[in-house]
Amino acid sequence: MPSKTRKEKIIADYRRRLRLLQESQDTTPLHSDIDAKQTDSKQPSSTASTTDNKKHIVSEEDILITSYFKKDFKKSLLLIAIVITLEISLYFATINNYLRLGR
Repeated sequence: MPSKTRKEKIIADYRRRLRLLQESQDTTPLHSDIDAKQTDSKQPSSTASTTDNKKHIVSEEDILITSYFKKDFKKSLLLIAIVITLEISLYFATINNYLRLGR
């Protein structure tokens, strides 16, 4: 596969920036709607204000990052378990002279 030319890289960068701008514009009306609802209510209850503060929008990128993290974490745990098991088996093998390393 041929590498990207400079023009293609610039076009890809513009697409990325455009997508980020569109995402930021899509999320800003949600925040302004929440602010408008809070200012419209004259007597906000304490539970309503705390739940509004705790709500935040999770983007697709955050979901992807967490899924990749979980996959990598599982792989790391598996590799750690394999290495520890190998170390323990080698330890007992050398104690019982199954491996003639020292003699």
